[in-house]
Amino acid sequence: MRKLYEKNEILFAVLWIVGYCIIIGTIKGNFGIESIPMLLALVVFTAAIITFVKMNHLEEKYGVAGWPKDTKRYLFFIPEPPRNCTQ
Repeated sequence: MRKLYEKNEILFAVLWIVGYCIIIGTIKGNFGIESIPMLLALVVFTAAIITFVKMNHLEEKYGVAGWPKDTKRYLFFIPEPPRNCTQ
C-alpha cells in the first residue's frame, strides 16, 4: 500500500473511497445502518486508516498530529445560539 501511496496519492484515495462504498454499501444492504456488523466494519475501516497514517508518519501532513496549541483560533467552530428568533 505504501508504494501505491507514494506513486499516486489520488489513485490511493480513490481506491479507499471505492472500497469504503463497496464494503459499507454491502453491509448496509444486508444488515441495515444500525447494526453490529456495520459498527464493526466502520471500526475496522477507521483502525486501518489510522494505522496506515501512524505507521507512515503522515500525521503532520494531514493535520492530525495533536491538539492545536492556540485553541482560541478554533472557537468559531462552536455554534452560537440564535438571537431574537421572533417571526
